[in-house]
Amino acid sequence: MEYFLRKLKNYFFPGPIDLSDEYINRLFCANAGMLIRGNLLAFDYAIRHLPSDSPLVETGSYAGLSANVITYFLQKYQRNNVLFTCDNWSYCGEKDHLNPGEPYMTRVGDHPYLTRTDYMQFVRDSFLRNVSFFSSRRLPHSFDLTSVRFWENWEDGTETKDMFGRMTRLGGAVSFGFIDGDHHPEAAWEDWKNLDRHLEPGGFVLLDDSADHSQGGRKILARELLRHKGYIFVLKNPNYLFRKC
Repeated sequence: MEYFLRKLKNYFFPGPIDLSDEYINRLFCANAGMLIRGNLLAFDYAIRHLPSDSPLVETGSYAGLSANVITYFLQKYQRNNVLFTCDNWSYCGEKDHLNPGEPYMTRVGDHPYLTRTDYMQFVRDSFLRNVSFFSSRRLPHSFDLTSVRFWENWEDGTETKDMFGRMTRLGGAVSFGFIDGDHHPEAAWEDWKNLDRHLEPGGFVLLDDSADHSQGGRKILARELLRHKGYIFVLKNPNYLFRKC
């Protein structure tokens, strides 16, 4: 009976399309992250339809799972676009705005001695290790920066070293942006405004955690872009992908 009900539910209420293949499954097993597999369809579509060889930008990197997935699709479709990523690996929890005092702001849950700083240093180290292994031939240009600071450098055309010690110049048009940083409405709006200034016509923006059942600023932003005359809705699976007119 349970099996029948599950099949009936899947028929009338199908879940997100999942493009996972053998490599993706192995990557998800080894690389920590919070990427939902529905985003694979959006990555696949956007990368196959990129308007040019302009860079891709990911704001919010965590342990490198999404960066490795994006790089995989770039290689799969033989695209020459370079991926830029940024994260400052600060520990932000859902309760931060509710409880600014001890011990929540210093410890990780009820762990007796693990601090937020140590935890995020571990995640940052994991990012470098994961990307160095899974994307060794297509390393992204990654920066230990907030998205605000990253876009300031992009606007200024700053030349600087990335996290892998390579000199690179930021700036220019962007063909795809994956917004996956701060969830607060003001931060989500700021991330999109910064991207929009550089996103070229025909370029794509994917809003993580923008699904209809999600909470936070990117869901609100998705509703705004649905009404925006400068953007075309492409798909939701369940997060929203848009294309700039």
